[in-house]
Amino acid sequence: MGLCALVVLAAVSCKKNEGKTTVEAVITQPTSNAKTGIDGLNLVWHSGDEIEVFNANDIDDYAIFTTTGSGITATFTSESDMEVSDGYFAFYPHEDITTPMGTFDLALNVTQAGVANTFGPKIYPMYATFASGKFQFHSPCGLLAIALKGTGTIGSIVLSGNADEYLCGDYFFETNDMAHPSLVGYKKYITLTFSDGLQLSDETQTVYFSLPAGVFASGFTAVINNMGGNEIYTLGTTKDNTIVAECITLMPTVSVAAIGVTTGTAVEGDVPTTVTLNGSYSAPTGMSVTEVGFYFGQGTDLTKYPATLENPFSLVREGLAEGTEYTYQAYAVNGSNEILGSVETFTTMTSIPEGVINGKFTINASGDQVYFSKGNLQYTKSTGVWSFMENQYDLVETAGQNVGWGYANQDVVSLFGWGTSGYDHGANVYQPWATHGSYSDYYAYGNEDYNLYDSNGKADWGYNAISNGGDRENSGWRMLTIEEWGYLFNTRTTPSGIRFVKADVNDIPGVILLPDDWDASYYELDALNGMYNNWWYNYIDAATCSENLEAHGAVFLPAAGYRSGNNAYQVNGASGMGCYWSSSNSENIDNVSAMWFGKDDLSPQNTWRRGDSGISVRLVRNAN
Repeated sequence: MGLCALVVLAAVSCKKNEGKTTVEAVITQPTSNAKTGIDGLNLVWHSGDEIEVFNANDIDDYAIFTTTGSGITATFTSESDMEVSDGYFAFYPHEDITTPMGTFDLALNVTQAGVANTFGPKIYPMYATFASGKFQFHSPCGLLAIALKGTGTIGSIVLSGNADEYLCGDYFFETNDMAHPSLVGYKKYITLTFSDGLQLSDETQTVYFSLPAGVFASGFTAVINNMGGNEIYTLGTTKDNTIVAECITLMPTVSVAAIGVTTGTAVEGDVPTTVTLNGSYSAPTGMSVTEVGFYFGQGTDLTKYPATLENPFSLVREGLAEGTEYTYQAYAVNGSNEILGSVETFTTMTSIPEGVINGKFTINASGDQVYFSKGNLQYTKSTGVWSFMENQYDLVETAGQNVGWGYANQDVVSLFGWGTSGYDHGANVYQPWATHGSYSDYYAYGNEDYNLYDSNGKADWGYNAISNGGDRENSGWRMLTIEEWGYLFNTRTTPSGIRFVKADVNDIPGVILLPDDWDASYYELDALNGMYNNWWYNYIDAATCSENLEAHGAVFLPAAGYRSGNNAYQVNGASGMGCYWSSSNSENIDNVSAMWFGKDDLSPQNTWRRGDSGISVRLVRNAN
């Protein structure tokens, strides 16, 4: 069905044509129930329109007829061999006709398609009886026409009667009195929807509702919504409004002055747990806004927070959780209408913890990332204080140094036996300086199968309060597992393609780990990903390390050497090899998993050391 029209009288004849049945329909033009004239409106068929025809004596005998023509006159064709005669009935649209319990049931739908300056397809139900060689189509409905102009884009209009009338439902037809169907209502509103939006302007545009004939005893209310479903204007009447079957009732033109609300960008404060929400609104002349603010919260659980009435407007939210996504939506109130802006989200930053290098490193296929500590771990015996070395290239012990049995000759320790966290976690030897005895003395929690993170986690050095790493016990520092060491070196991908290089930093050999977001333009490096077996391809002084590498999140692991359990007082390999504990036990009960590198080799996954060996510890903490 095409352009606006009513009083639909279709003259139909039936004939056979090469095995097909055809009917011809002529539409009578509409009349108006308006005080002002309605000119130039025609109800026309369109190509593809379908009607459904029934034999009143046998409702299982039915056929669908389709037209390929258009205009006031159209011919409908069916592939069936139905011979239409007196006693046959037809309905439009055919999708809305059903035959429950042997009766005809034609729906007037609660949702109708809106089209500017006409009424939408299939919203105007019609019925027809066959008499004197023709069908005559009628409708039990009338049309309410609302003329609109102004600003804004309409997504839908919801119409309801002020006296609680039923506005949609099912028409039931008796075959002996088709002209007087009864309506069984099931909804007291009708929604006219505009799938692509109805853009308002200074030019008047008319929209149409298909409604049951009758009287709005106390007038009606039409709520006009934008494309987001938010109310922008309400049209109301209080006097009786009569809908006449097969007539158009035209309302006076309505000027929609739509208030627009914009949800602005959220701005972070000096700390990541403080954010300023921003919004603004636009209001046509003569329309006032009485309240502004934001809906704010997590997910869909939003709370309303009014803001100072100004334009633009803002609201500060404090005490938010770090690294958390929040949702917010600006609003403005005009009279009884609340106009909403778009729904937006932001995620608070995570403050960089004390003691970390600000570079993120992916450690597994799930994409989890960690920060590295600013330097290797050390312990001062005389004060019982754990700390990170001030510089990444710092060494405590030197090659060939005799630290004495049980570190008797040295107060500061940085080459630890496995699990010597200082906590009595169930091993026979757990003091930070202990690197002598049997490897079985270092079993975490006294069990050869346990890892440092098993049981209560106290066997991991990261459980300690580290003086320049937050100075709080169990604050998130931990050892990498051996699988995470391997992923760092061998598997993760970076935009630059560089994961690590061997280097000499401030005359200390070692390995530089490049963060996930490393850009090759930060500093030119050679022997990428361990391509050549030598430290000297990348010789870097202390200032360059700080300004060009560490400032961009790069981590340096110095070759700090080791101490053997059988020769615990002697430091070996410092400035020649690096060995770093993992938190993982080994399948070989005599050894524990560690990451090892030298000038010619790198073994991040499958190196084992005895638990009573003294080697380096570099802690990490989860970045998320």
